[in-house]
Amino acid sequence: MFDWKILGATFAALIVVSTLFVGGFGIKDFFSQIFEKISEWLGSSPFSGFQHTKSTHVHFTLYPENFVFSPDSPINITLSTMKINNFKGKINTHFKNNTLLFSEDQTDLKIETEIQNFVAPEVSLKELVFKGKFIVTSTGSNITAENETMSVYDFLGVVSLQNKSVVFSGNVTKIKGRGWEII
Repeated sequence: MFDWKILGATFAALIVVSTLFVGGFGIKDFFSQIFEKISEWLGSSPFSGFQHTKSTHVHFTLYPENFVFSPDSPINITLSTMKINNFKGKINTHFKNNTLLFSEDQTDLKIETEIQNFVAPEVSLKELVFKGKFIVTSTGSNITAENETMSVYDFLGVVSLQNKSVVFSGNVTKIKGRGWEII
């Protein structure tokens, strides 16, 4: 009888461990914060199933005449006069013409309105390249540039439109410009 208990406990442990690494029952999400802290302490993750790319919190403000971006996944946008849920497409700001245009992917739907402040939480952008005037703030860094190019990689955070500027606040894996880089 004692051997069956050991065999049963081993089998149960095998199922739990395999579920953690495969993520079959959502346990991967439950433990991801714990594994993230462990990987911060160790410098990299010892768990191959939980590969984590280090990210840095940044805040950057762009001052464009015209700015177009397409989030990687659907977003919710709150404007002064309306709310748009599950928007997937291009957001085009024309500060010079005072217009804001939302063009939905895979449909002909376009929403055009006067420029107004908006907030879009949980925006994901794989890569963003911007040329013009910008300010970047991060721990230990404060960069201001005019007519320069900046590249942002793996942004995840909040995007807002305010006072003729586009403000990004969130995490990136890398952000760089001529002669500087934040990782």
